[in-house]
Amino acid sequence: MSETSWYYTREEIEKTSPSKIDGIDIKQETFQRWSYTTFLQELGQRLNIPQRSIATSIVLCQRFFTRQSLANNDPKTMSIIYMFITGKVEGSPSPVGDVIAVAYRVLQDKEPSREVYERLKKTVREAKRLSQAAFNFVNDSLRSSLCLQFMPSQIAAAAIYLGSCVANVKLPWYGEKVWWREFNVTKRQLCEISTQTISIYEQNFLISGKHEAKSKLGDGELLKPEQKKSKDDETKYCLAVGGHEDHKGIVINGADKANKPC
Repeated sequence: MSETSWYYTREEIEKTSPSKIDGIDIKQETFQRWSYTTFLQELGQRLNIPQRSIATSIVLCQRFFTRQSLANNDPKTMSIIYMFITGKVEGSPSPVGDVIAVAYRVLQDKEPSREVYERLKKTVREAKRLSQAAFNFVNDSLRSSLCLQFMPSQIAAAAIYLGSCVANVKLPWYGEKVWWREFNVTKRQLCEISTQTISIYEQNFLISGKHEAKSKLGDGELLKPEQKKSKDDETKYCLAVGGHEDHKGIVINGADKANKPC
């Protein structure tokens, strides 16, 4: 299956999927797809999540299994993770504990044991740490010129890489099939974006007062309330603009006045 597109022919889906390559026949793969998508729909409804978020979680989970095999990833566990992550992406987040508890009730029709709860919670939280760290790096990258140099997917790949370092999460790497190729980014680009992102945190923007550039916008002058001028201030302003006679009767224009020391 193509690694540069999220859209495939029906033949590619049915005959060349990672699950098919691992020995799972089309009938079993189709059943698993029906099973985890139905599970996500019911889970989302019980969590009172908007249908848009439920649909997004279903699409993301299906896309995951176009690149990864059912033989190596439990579909229900991945469904729980995608439901949790989608809630954050779509602005309808649910606490990780609620997602796990409700998911277990849907699957087992009972409350999870402490052991099962903690195991699932650890898995989901690992994904949460990675996604949150990656989101932070993406947002911080907007303070640089990266968005003018690279595609969003390439910046996202670097953010995931940096996030995995911070969250101490091992990303998948199967022989020559590496995770970052999913983002249409080269290894060189990945290193360059990561380096530029890290440099954001190494900048020193402290400028001494005598070298500070004054700007009507930069120092917020335009946002400050206008101060009412006194009659003395108005008189000084008029003299500076129109000129006036000094004590010897010589007319001094505004430009000359401005260039003389007080």
